[in-house]
Amino acid sequence: MNQFDIFFDSQNKVYQVRTKSDTLIFEFPDPEEEKIFSNILKLYEKYSIISFAIIKKELCHFCHSKVLDVVQELQKCELLNSGNYSDYEQEDTQAADSYNLWKGISVIPCKCKLCFIGHKQLGERLIEKAKFQGYQTVSVIYTPNSNLTEIKIEEIANTYDFVIMDATFWNPYLLSCFNSAMFDKNKPWLYIDGMIDNVNYSVGPIFHGKETGCYECLASRMASNDFNSSYTEAYRIYLTEKKTFSKNKISSLPIEDIIASIVILDINKYILGLGVPESWKNTLLLNTSNYSITKHYFLKNPLCEHCNPELSYSTSPWLETIILKEK
Repeated sequence: MNQFDIFFDSQNKVYQVRTKSDTLIFEFPDPEEEKIFSNILKLYEKYSIISFAIIKKELCHFCHSKVLDVVQELQKCELLNSGNYSDYEQEDTQAADSYNLWKGISVIPCKCKLCFIGHKQLGERLIEKAKFQGYQTVSVIYTPNSNLTEIKIEEIANTYDFVIMDATFWNPYLLSCFNSAMFDKNKPWLYIDGMIDNVNYSVGPIFHGKETGCYECLASRMASNDFNSSYTEAYRIYLTEKKTFSKNKISSLPIEDIIASIVILDINKYILGLGVPESWKNTLLLNTSNYSITKHYFLKNPLCEHCNPELSYSTSPWLETIILKEK
């Protein structure tokens, strides 16, 4: 951080991150997020490099979701970068080598109860990797051939600490029931859309209460970008009325193995506080042809009738939580 002049511009009511030639401006509509930002800056008065573990420990009195949001935004604009920040705890002030960087998530005994709902091929890969990571309770419900009912969904929401919902075989009725149950219990879950076309495999986002929005928020945004929305809506109604699963294809076993690895790594980050998950307020698209990954930022729908999300701003409901301006 020493390469920047960082100060609060009281005249314009923004934070400036400056050099003579570069200007980065931070404006925080949410006062708590402004305090989080200020406290992160203060950490650099004690450390030249900080880890997410340090941030989590020092800022434990703040809302965890908002800490994730601020850290994620600072990473996006590269104010937090490989020279001054690591997701994993460091033993000294020097940059960690590749071994130290990953040893924090090699084998983690964890009492967290996981549940996977989805197709068998992906489920088997997830069980294998979760067990290797030390998760003691991992339950699976395979679709589409399952007896998944509303009662069973309520039981899942009550019992498990984190659920992975794979919608490769789409059942909008049960998905809506599941979304409501997890929202009411304030339990985190990861949505997997699966293959969305002939090339791209979709993972994320993580949903957890009003801070992130819910599946209905995502569905409304997906519908607004769907060129065949009228046909998709008719298909949704058809499946909902029948309370049944869609037909679909699954990807190859090696691709499912990659997806399972990404999912477990992100769950580790979220549950164990090892960093900001890549699927936190993001949908990840894996190109199964060239293995590249792109991120699509997920904004909760301020008009969602289901979750009625809490917003930290009022001037424009479509603004992101932190507004970045670069000149």
